Amino acid sequence: MFNSWTLVAASYNRGLEGLRKAIDNQKVSNYYDLYLNDETSRYVFRIMAIREVYNHPARYGFYLLESDFYPQIPAHLVTIDSSISNLPAFARAMSVNYRILREMNPWIKNYSLPNVLKKSYTFRIPKDGALSYELLMKEAPMSETFFHDTLKINEIH
Repeated sequence: MFNSWTLVAASYNRGLEGLRKAIDNQKVSNYYDLYLNDETSRYVFRIMAIREVYNHPARYGFYLLESDFYPQIPAHLVTIDSSISNLPAFARAMSVNYRILREMNPWIKNYSLPNVLKKSYTFRIPKDGALSYELLMKEAPMSETFFHDTLKINEIH
């Protein structure tokens, strides 16, 4: 709708109608040209600051150890090559809740998986199931991390 991540972020803070009115009243379509209240103006810059710190933690004095991250959840892979009309029901059949299914498989975008082309989809499922986060975290070993394979932690010399 706004074609700009800064305007989308501002609308999240101010509200769609509030931002739309500001754009219409001021006759500008660029976030940086809009006069907005202090809270909304700061909101976007705070997001930018958080992103900078996240991308360069050591530059800002944050030194993360592997033990600082969430534990890796023991999981197995389930491959499906058919449609799934109800992913929450599929999750329950796999002994997990829908939220955990979505969080462990971020490529899922809806409550169903139409698969007209019969592609193979691989789901990451907690090894022992988990119908709640409490149960899920009881199964997680504390010595490993979610990001173990994808996040490289730089040694500090």
